[in-house]
This record gives sequence, structure tokens and C-alpha cells, in this order.
Amino acid sequence: MRVRNVKNKDEILKNSSYVILNPEEYLGKWRDVFNNSNPIYLEIGMGKGNFIIENAKTYPNINFIGLEKNGSVLTYAVKKLEGIDLPNLKLICFDASNIDLLFFKEIDKLYLNFSDPWPKDRHAKRRLTSPIFLDKYEKLFRVNNIIEMKTDNKDLFEYSLETMKNKGYNEEDISYNLTERDDFPNIKTEYEEKFILKNNPIYFVRMLKRVNFWKKEKIFMNLCYNYVNSRWLMRKCLIILIVSLTFFTGCSIKKVETDSLKNIFETVLYRKKKLSNTYMNGYKFYLPKGVTIIDKNEYNLKLKDQKTYYYLYVDTIAYHYKTNNTFTINNKNFFSEILENGNLSGYIDIEEDEDRYFVVLMYNYAKIESYVPKDYLNDALTNMSYVLSTINFNDKVIEEYVGNKGTVSQEESFDIFDSKKESDSFLKYEEEYGTYKEPIIIDDDVVDIDETND
Repeated sequence: MRVRNVKNKDEILKNSSYVILNPEEYLGKWRDVFNNSNPIYLEIGMGKGNFIIENAKTYPNINFIGLEKNGSVLTYAVKKLEGIDLPNLKLICFDASNIDLLFFKEIDKLYLNFSDPWPKDRHAKRRLTSPIFLDKYEKLFRVNNIIEMKTDNKDLFEYSLETMKNKGYNEEDISYNLTERDDFPNIKTEYEEKFILKNNPIYFVRMLKRVNFWKKEKIFMNLCYNYVNSRWLMRKCLIILIVSLTFFTGCSIKKVETDSLKNIFETVLYRKKKLSNTYMNGYKFYLPKGVTIIDKNEYNLKLKDQKTYYYLYVDTIAYHYKTNNTFTINNKNFFSEILENGNLSGYIDIEEDEDRYFVVLMYNYAKIESYVPKDYLNDALTNMSYVLSTINFNDKVIEEYVGNKGTVSQEESFDIFDSKKESDSFLKYEEEYGTYKEPIIIDDDVVDIDETND
């Protein structure tokens, strides 16, 4: 169905408290958006919003996010919400092909309602249940993968059952004509109401893919509760459970953590983004929401968010001479790896202390160092990745700087390829955490220069 373009759609979306304008900023932080730990259900292709809005009204203890790529269509949902207070609902105008840029291990259920069937075989990869999209969804789900799908298109339905089963999903509930079900609390979409009037069958399926860790944990706990009655035996059983879970899963806690770090690199650091809100002499970059500049000089900045400090070093001389990465992996550290992404390279080095990690992330001729609380590692690394991946150098300004300096040579560049943890130039974190006093925050737009090289 063709939708007329709404001329003032950008203004309507901007002025709505329901619409998240820069959703990429909240990767890994969506529970902070809702300010609670309730489950998050996501609908991709929400249309005019009847389904997601009614769900938010019906289930106030569940957080709902509706995603729609057409801004004009999304304005219809925004208008429906005028005068309504639903703190458990947010809307996003975004293309689902990049859905893995928005969420990381945060979604509890995914809705796919009356998605475009893309009937031609050559367009199969565009279907929201194609293997390409199913792989993207893997990064979204918090624990188990739950997908609920409704459609009037039988071919798409059968295709989706096959692709999801091939990816390890099992049928939890299925109906070949949902309108005949009296036992199903069905909230209808706009399309669904039209198809029902035409007596078209509505196909529905709920697919579940369990994470092995939780499946085996549940089986083992059931055995414990069913066959163990005494407290002494229960304690013994729980000890066996902990040992068994480690054995069954075949991975340690460290492996789970390091795998999540690699996912951050893939979804944030390695994705080229044209974002910038902070300008320095010879380069610009994007400062994520919640991160502020508290001190600076020509090429070094000290940053701060709610839980930690970041020390940013940008090496314009190394960029000018295209200095190669000389880092050596340290296998003794918690995590140490060389980063390669096309023409860009760098390294990540994480050293474990008692209650924190010392993190060094070098990429794109810049480096950030930070002492990070252990429970904040993913959030901190996401912020660091946003900064480094968005650094955009101004060749003209840098060329003038090198030319004016005359004596500047490749050897005079900052040594960003080795950690400065023990050097005099690196601020001593342990002391600063105990004695730090909040200074006056400097404006994000540090230097207003003519950026001619985007």
C-alpha cells in the first residue's frame, strides 16, 4: 500500500517523546532508556502502530519498541499517541537491515507482523526471516530467541518455518488460521483487520530457540527439586550444578565475556559512521551521549561518563605518515588481540586487576586508555569504540601543520602503539579516583575549524 509523504514528518518525529532520534547511541543501554529491568519486546515493521501501542497499554510491565523505516508511516503512530502516557513504549525510524547496530543481548521477544513477502526468488535475502536476518537477530536476544510471526502470505509462512527450523528454532505454537482461535489473546494490526474482512486466513507461529546453557540448567534444577528433599543434599546438588554447567557449556565465564567484546567490535568499531559533534585541530569525532570532555590539550583529551574516565590520544603525525601497527599480543592479559578492518588496524589489550580492568583500545591512529569497573566493561568499550570509529582526519589542516613545523618527522609521532600505563605522560588512575574534583566542563565544540575533507 502506497503512503503519501508527510511533509513535516521530521518535525513531528523530533517533537515526540516516544521517538528515539539517534537509536545507535543506545546499543547495550536500552534498559537505561526505560529506567527498569523489565523484558523488552521489539516489533520490526510496526506500520501505523496499532499492534505495538495496544500491547504497551495491555502489558505495562513489559517494555515495547516499535521499528519502522518509513518516517511518514511512523507519524501516524505518533499522532495516535497524542495525549497518551505510555512510559513502556519507544519508537524508532530505522532500516531493519542494520538492526544489529541498535541492540546487543537486550531483546526478549521479536514480532514480525505482515512483513513484505518479497515473492521473487532473487529478493529472498530481503525477507525478514531470511538466514541473513536470522543471523543478525542472534545478537539481539538476551537469553532465548523468541520470534512471533503473523502473515497472510502462505508462501512466506512456509519459507519462514523452514529457515527458522534450519537455524535451530522449534515451534511453540502454530496456527494456519488465527481468526478461528478462541484461546489466543490476539491484538490485531491494521493490515490484519483488513485481511480478516476479506476472509483471508491469518498464519501465525511462535518459534523458540533455546540457549543450551539455560536449557541444561533447567533440566538439572528440575532433577534437584524432584529428587532431593534435604537441605544438605540440596547444597551438594547445587555445587554439582555449578561444576556441571561449566562442563556442559564447554566455555568459561571469560570466554562468554570476550565473545561479547568481539561482538562490540563487529557492531560498533568496524562500522563506518558519518557522525561528528566534537571538533579539534585536524580531526573531528563523535562523543557518545553521556560522555563529556573535562580536560584537553592539542591532541589529548580527558573524558568522563557516569562510571569511569577515558584518556584519548590522537596521533595526527602517525596518520600523516601512515605508521604501521607494531603491537605484540600479550597472552598473559585477560584479553589481547590485534584488530584488522580493511585499511584500518589497531589493538585491544585488557589487563585484569582485582575489581577493574585496565583497557587500552587503539584504532584509526588514536588510542583510549581507561580503568573500568568490571561490571561496566561492555558499556565503556562501546563508548570507546564510538569515539575511535568516528574520528575523521582533515588532511588539509594536518598537511599545513606538518609543513609549518618543518622539523616534524615520523619519529616524532606519539607512541600510540604501546601502552603508557607506566609512563609519566599517563595520569595515575588510582590517585585520581580518590582525589578527583569535578572541574568546569568544556564545551563539546572545542575548536571551530573549516572541515573541508569529509
